[in-house]
Order: sequence, then C-alpha cells, then structure tokens
Amino acid sequence: TSSLAAIGRPTKQWRLWLVSAVASVFVLATAWLAFFYFHQGPRAAQTMRFEIPAPEKMMLSGIFAISPDGSKLAFMGTGEDGVSRLWLRPIEALDAQPLPGTEGISGVPFWSPDGRFIGFPSQGLLKKVDTTGGPPVTICNAPAFFGGAWGRDDQIVFGSIIGLRRVSATGGTSAPVTQGESDFSPSFLPDGRHFVYWRALTQDAKGPGIYVNSVDSKPEDGPEKRLLSDASAVAYTSSPGSSIGRLLFVRGGLDVGSVGTLMSQPFDPVRLEFTGEAVPIAEKVSNLAFTSSATDALVYLTDF
Repeated sequence: TSSLAAIGRPTKQWRLWLVSAVASVFVLATAWLAFFYFHQGPRAAQTMRFEIPAPEKMMLSGIFAISPDGSKLAFMGTGEDGVSRLWLRPIEALDAQPLPGTEGISGVPFWSPDGRFIGFPSQGLLKKVDTTGGPPVTICNAPAFFGGAWGRDDQIVFGSIIGLRRVSATGGTSAPVTQGESDFSPSFLPDGRHFVYWRALTQDAKGPGIYVNSVDSKPEDGPEKRLLSDASAVAYTSSPGSSIGRLLFVRGGLDVGSVGTLMSQPFDPVRLEFTGEAVPIAEKVSNLAFTSSATDALVYLTDF
C-alpha cells in the first residue's frame, strides 16, 4: 500500500505562523510506509515525489487535512481579496476549488469519517460544510478551538487552551472532556471512542506530552494516560492487514509550531500501548502540520 506525504516550502514567517504564514507550493511525496513493523520484517522505503502548485496569486497557510480515503486535500488559502477560505483539491486533479461560505476559517480543518463533510473553526464558531454543496452549518460555539476530530458515531472532539470538549456533529452545546489544560489536536482511534491528543501546557504532575482519552470521560474522572513526553500534535494511522496501527508525532519540537523529526511508532489501539520502537520518517517537520488518512496516507509540511 502507498502513502502520501505533502511537503511545503515555508519561510521563516511560516514557522512563526499560526498567525500569518506564506508557502508557495505543496510537494506531495508517495512513500511506502507499511514497511514499519510488519510480520515479514522491514522493507526498503520507495518514494515518488511530485509537486502541486498553489492556485494562482494565493498564499498558503500550512493548514491542511487529507480526506479519510486519501483522495482529496482540503487546505486554507488567502487570495487577492485578503480573505482566508477553504480550498478543496482532488489529489488526481490539476486545480483546487474554493468551498463557498468558508471565508474566515481560523484553524485546522478536519473530515467526517465518510469524507463528505469538513469541520472547521470560524469567528469563534465550529462549523461544518458539505463538500457536495450547500452553505456551512454551525455546530457549536468554539472560541478557543485548536484542532478537531470526528468519530464514527458522529461525536466531535476538539481541543482548546481550556481543555478538550465534545459535541454531536448534528449540533448542540459542547461538554468538557478535560478542563483547565491546553489540550490540542485530537485524533480518533479505530473504536471511535478513544483518541490521542497533545497536552501542550498543564499544571498536572505528569507534565505535557501525548495522551490518550475517551469521549466517555469527564474532567472529574481522574488522570488520563500519558503515552509520550514529546511536544507535538499526534495522529493515529492504521496499518493495512494488521490490527496494530501507528502513532505519528514530531520529536524534537520545543513549543507550538516548532520543527523536529516526524516519527512513526507501532501502537495497539485496543490495549492502548506501544508495541515497538519509534522510527523516523522525515526531518524538519512542523509539530502541527501533518495529517493522515484511513488509507495509510500521510500529509506533512516541512522546512527545508
């Protein structure tokens, strides 16, 4: 099975971003990542690279998300009008198209499991837009949004500087999963209930790092399980033909938006524990700018 990797060419401004970045081009690289910890042992990596230029006269932000089936890339871009909006580009097509009504997007988008909807933050609200057409629909208030994930049972979990929150994808009032912590960028495990995430700042004795939790949890339920001490967003990706998947994270980053080495480590999503050592995938990768699909596709942005 093949995997995709998108590499941008950011400037120093991009590394400071999450406010205002400029990248002129995405570079997609298709790589065999399935050689990590399979029963038949390691295989040599094979990589094919090709470029996807940005739409004419557009600034790219380094904010993007690949669809669950790996066929489409949603990204945030700013046109000549100075307005940020979501764009959608099929991997096999030549052009990207804007998604009407997504003007003012202010953070990383995320896909529904069936690949039909995209969730995104805008003007203090969490919204969703149907990629087949129609205006965006507001899901809930989300004034401190920092990354979201959409589970199979239509539960959405999103991060913020005040903790993780959950809400139905059909809309309503969000409820806390954690509270008083800076918890970012959740990523669901296959059961659709558990998820991994980055705790960037905390007063807890266990400290910052990568944690695992459940949509059924409440702040008063007690301490979550800490998996790693790395300062990085995290994404779970499956391994075709195996019940053991992988956690993707950046090692060496010091704070939000810094760069390091993108790592892959085998992870049992049932036992919630690692089954092998971490191996490197790419250098100089932003600890916020990577995403994966259910088809073993990986998209990441690097500084080189």
